[in-house]
Amino acid sequence: MRKIGFCINSKIELINIVENGVEFFLKSICKVNSDTLYWFMVGFHEILVNAYLHGNKKKEKLLIDIAVSFYPDKLKASVTDRGSGFNFKDIPDPTKPENILKPSGRGILFAKNACDEVFLKKEEGKFTVTIVKKLKEVENA
Repeated sequence: MRKIGFCINSKIELINIVENGVEFFLKSICKVNSDTLYWFMVGFHEILVNAYLHGNKKKEKLLIDIAVSFYPDKLKASVTDRGSGFNFKDIPDPTKPENILKPSGRGILFAKNACDEVFLKKEEGKFTVTIVKKLKEVENA
């Protein structure tokens, strides 16, 4: 297993820096193929932006913890904010006509469709979203 981690303040300009670092790590160091990397990064971007916008509500003093792991059979990312969290069941279906034009609500849908698994974990003063993207057997042979 290989792992990279960050702890950042909730600043929008840091999100791009983290994404570039994670992409470099997975592409150059772990040799993840471009298709898998693309879809993983879609999910990763969504949970990272959600932590900034919805979890920490853009409060710069609040931290976001990020851990990305490369395993022989999967990629895994966990993003922890200091928010109160949410429940999957409470998110309105963004594909329904009455929700199509809403400015938010699609991030988790994108993460769920881009990756194989999405997990939520609520702790005292923290909320973590974890995504998992499975790797094909031949990918790293």
